[in-house]
Amino acid sequence: MKITELRPERDRGSGSLLARFDLQVTDGLRIFGLQLRQRADGSYRIAAPNLSGRHVATFTPPVAVEITAAAVAAYLGGPYARDNART
Repeated sequence: MKITELRPERDRGSGSLLARFDLQVTDGLRIFGLQLRQRADGSYRIAAPNLSGRHVATFTPPVAVEITAAAVAAYLGGPYARDNART
């Protein structure tokens, strides 16, 4: 699993959205437009984009933790194409 592109929000204002990013889950599966958000308590979360008012994907808690960690590392200055492949 790896972050293939990360686009920081230029004007955050008072919103919680930090960046949008694309994720390659496997060689044959990519998810575009995921969001990295920061909660009021300083913790991070990810969210899938919406289509007609519904999220286009959901993640189990362990997968969400793994994706969030990769996105935060990329956002905080790590290489955004960080490879987090499971073996």
